Amino acid sequence: MPAQVTEVDRGVLGEKLGIQPGDVLISIDQHSINDQLDLAYWGGDFQGEVVWERDSELFRVNLKDYTPQRYGIKLEPIKIRHCNNKCVFCFIDQNPPDLRKSLYVKDDDYRLSFLEGAYITGTNLTGRELSRILQMNLSPLYISVHSIDEEVRMKLMGRKNKPVFPVRVLLEKLVKNKIEVHTQIVVVPGYNHGDGLSYTLDALIDLGVTSISLVPVGLTGTRENLLRLNPVSKFQARSIINLADQKRRNLLCKNPAGLIYPTDNMFLTAEMPIPPAEYYDDFPQLENGVGGIRLFLDDINRIVPRVLNRKLLLVTGVSMTPLVKSMVKKIFINPELAEVVTVNNTLFGPMVGTAGLLTGKDILSQLKPKQGKVVFIPQRSLNYQQVTIDGYNIDQLSAISNKKLYLAPQTPAQLTEELIEIQGLIDG
Repeated sequence: MPAQVTEVDRGVLGEKLGIQPGDVLISIDQHSINDQLDLAYWGGDFQGEVVWERDSELFRVNLKDYTPQRYGIKLEPIKIRHCNNKCVFCFIDQNPPDLRKSLYVKDDDYRLSFLEGAYITGTNLTGRELSRILQMNLSPLYISVHSIDEEVRMKLMGRKNKPVFPVRVLLEKLVKNKIEVHTQIVVVPGYNHGDGLSYTLDALIDLGVTSISLVPVGLTGTRENLLRLNPVSKFQARSIINLADQKRRNLLCKNPAGLIYPTDNMFLTAEMPIPPAEYYDDFPQLENGVGGIRLFLDDINRIVPRVLNRKLLLVTGVSMTPLVKSMVKKIFINPELAEVVTVNNTLFGPMVGTAGLLTGKDILSQLKPKQGKVVFIPQRSLNYQQVTIDGYNIDQLSAISNKKLYLAPQTPAQLTEELIEIQGLIDG
């Protein structure tokens, strides 16, 4: 379906052609333009003509009369493809009511995988869409595999109908056509761990995927009317990490990259030390929770300790509390002035300790008895629109708490720089 133009930069090709916001871009050199991907790919072709529509009138301009340059056109947002699975572990199904609307959207869109690094299952891919991926060389892509055994995978995904492309076939086609494929396996005890996990890892290695992350299933206290699942235990997490290490050792004999990466949460669950930086190679799965703690720890060791000049409160979730406390002791000469406030998640329950799922209500209620007017809350507790999952922005949190709240940067070094900029908090 042709896409509507929302913005046109000044002085570039789109404006020179006469294209305006509100126009509908139909084709470039006879190639249909349905979204920004089409524009990016076919926009490099400066032969033939551009066709667009305005108020039911068609406009055609031949490109041969123009110097090749970027169009400078922004099209309407992609209409997201929704997930057609009913995964037994789906986190969205575990969301309680009254959160941000976006938290209830189940996307499974190959375009978002390419553009934003979102994981997809590929179960809703059509032959035409796969051809488009290969033709445009949409690389890298991020695929949730979970199991290479199609029967097990369908059970995990709550599917009765088989997809057009079984996961092995899909991965074969992508890798054969030089698409980088990053994969993840959400490990669900009783479904895809043990021998089944080993089999899947061997298959993914043989297929030639770029990386594999191992993620312990995320369960909340809000699973009413959902299938009962067991979390990954400490013993199971250790077994999974040991299996990954065994496969990595075999791989490293012939391949410089380890390929298989248990998530940070897997190591925390196992109560095992976070590996050194070289374990993570070039950190290919950083956005999937792999290696972030290692970067955090290494950053602490590079900081020159500073003196705090007044009381500071550092908010975090349960999972990161030990690390944040360790950071405080190392980066402040007088750490007694920096109190780490652990916010328990009363919405999702005690099994959810990540700062990214803290609610504004929990932050406010657990900050209330604390002394200190300056507070740093995790950047990850707010989304790109700068609101918590229950809709509070930082100004509202500051006003209600009667404290000055700041967003804590992602790294300890950035935190100390922020403190220096805030006059009176730390020595310069």
